[in-house]
Amino acid sequence: MSAQDLITTRAAQAEVAPTGFLEPLHGVVALAILLAIFVTLSPFTDLSDPYVVDLLSGKEAVTYITLFALAVLSGLLLYGRLRLVVGALATTANFLLLAWLVVTVVSSTEPSTSARRLVITGTTFALAAALPWLTKGLRHFTNLMIAAVVTALVLSYLGALVVPHLTIHQLTDLIETDIAGDWRASMVTRISPPR
Repeated sequence: MSAQDLITTRAAQAEVAPTGFLEPLHGVVALAILLAIFVTLSPFTDLSDPYVVDLLSGKEAVTYITLFALAVLSGLLLYGRLRLVVGALATTANFLLLAWLVVTVVSSTEPSTSARRLVITGTTFALAAALPWLTKGLRHFTNLMIAAVVTALVLSYLGALVVPHLTIHQLTDLIETDIAGDWRASMVTRISPPR
């Protein structure tokens, strides 16, 4: 590697890596994003509650506000490097996906619910694009991912021990009654125990 290449590489790293007194906040926001996505804001919900089932139709205001606030905070922290985040999103594939999503919202039988879901999808895209730029590099990003995954797993196992009626599908659930007895964990995905 020539001296000029080394200087160019160092300059690029300095431009990308978080610096200044807000540097620790970058990692905190990145971890908050990962936890909001992996664990969610309500990891253990009672699926026998009609209000919760109604929330599943796209009316989770607290989730929308939290993710939007994280996106705004990420944008503020990355203000000088926002072009890097936008550049990661401004691809032909993403524009085609956006066009398709708009078509599906317009042609939906529930346009208001679809529009809310489009907003949260766009916010999630923005968070996903900002996440790598909030970290100091691959090792920092990996450590944050490990922390988020370990937190999700610990919550899942603790939930099964402490509140099994909320972490295991019940016959009284208003949705997904056909999988009663399966482990729900703290995440949205279903994890079935071995039979």
